[in-house]
This record gives sequence, structure tokens and C-alpha cells, in this order.
Amino acid sequence: MSLTETVIGGTLNADGTLTLDDKPNLTPGRVTVVLRSEVVHLPADDPFWQRMAVILAIPRTGRDDGGAATLTEVEQSRQQWEEHQREIERLQGEGGS
Repeated sequence: MSLTETVIGGTLNADGTLTLDDKPNLTPGRVTVVLRSEVVHLPADDPFWQRMAVILAIPRTGRDDGGAATLTEVEQSRQQWEEHQREIERLQGEGGS
């Protein structure tokens, strides 16, 4: 008897059946299945959960514009920087004359 091992991820369904992510590359026949849960439980004081709590505590504005307001803010910021850059170039041109 030879031992061939392959590792494939999958999902254990509520009814006890398995749904594999990929088709095993093994010869059909009897197999042994070893299940290992991949659920990770982070402690409540984990920095990730602390950061998430802060993010989730931010009040929502009530508007869901799909990010249009953010895009408008970015465009306004770009325009301000372009005006700022033009003013710098104008002042540099005056100083060089």
C-alpha cells in the first residue's frame, strides 16, 4: 500500500457533506479525510478589532451616493493643487526676471 497525500480546501456543509474547492488528483478509491477548522478567533483586544470598532463607530452621513462626494472632493483638491502649482511657477518666473 502506497500513501499519496493531497491537500485541498473545502467547505463543510450543515448536512455534513463536503464541497471541495478543486477536484482531487487521486486515483478513485477509498480515502481518509482529515478535517481541520480554519476559523480564526482573534481576542477582543486584538489591534484589528480595536481598529474595526473605531471605524464602525464613525457615524454614517445617511447619504449613499456611491462615492460621488468623495470623487468631487478629490477633484476639488486636484484643482487647488494645480492652482497652487501655477502660482508657484508664476512667482518663480517673476523672481528670475
